[in-house]
Amino acid sequence: METYRIEINLPKGKDSLFIEPISDVHRDDVNFDGHKWEEVITRIQDDSSRYTIGMGDYGSQIYTNPNEKRGAGQIVDEFKDNPVHLYETLVSELTPIKEKILLMLMGNHDLTVEKYSHINPIKELLTKPLGTRYGGYVCLVYLVVSNGEFKRTWKLFLTHGKFGGINATDALKKLERMGQGFDADVYLMGDRHDIVGDKRRFMTINSDGKLVNFDKIYGLCGCFVSGMQKGTTSYVETIMGLPNRVGTLTIEFRLSNGKLYLHA
Repeated sequence: METYRIEINLPKGKDSLFIEPISDVHRDDVNFDGHKWEEVITRIQDDSSRYTIGMGDYGSQIYTNPNEKRGAGQIVDEFKDNPVHLYETLVSELTPIKEKILLMLMGNHDLTVEKYSHINPIKELLTKPLGTRYGGYVCLVYLVVSNGEFKRTWKLFLTHGKFGGINATDALKKLERMGQGFDADVYLMGDRHDIVGDKRRFMTINSDGKLVNFDKIYGLCGCFVSGMQKGTTSYVETIMGLPNRVGTLTIEFRLSNGKLYLHA
């Protein structure tokens, strides 16, 4: 687990911070959606109030090894058994937004690289070259946002996660369960490849004895790899998975009213 206090100063006149996580990129997969990847990077680069968090699984890195259940045929030839080239490619493509990357988590596919190479690829091959924070597999963030007029704080629970079930709603329930042990305003998870969000209303009492409402957001952060595509055979097909939507979700942190909004 890692923890950070992160402060962001928005330009004057900007009332909202937007965090658009990039999750499950699978840059080396034959079904990787390069157009969506470029679209998201450009959006983050061009918007002064938009930042991102790497949620893990930046590559599939399925090794040609008898212990691997998934077929290596999923991997683009130039990246097969070559994690260094994979992460060098990612660094090159992410460099234009390196100042916008709050941190980068480790994913289960990244752990596979560490298992075979004894190198932590996220720490050594991504966060160091990009000059950003390493988030481990689970990370808690105390986020401080200001724009010269308002200053707000929020707490984030971030994990790549792990879910082997079928339904995205069950994965969301598993993420929501983390709220029993971790206090946060926003809970985000990767791994599932689904874009699913839930905004829950909570009620408490303040020091004046008045009821106060507040919201918590739970999100599965999407992916950049299509499960089904003509001309390729994916791991999703072999496990009878369903077609998926490629893309991201976005969390809006509004300073003037202190509220959270989910865009998915």
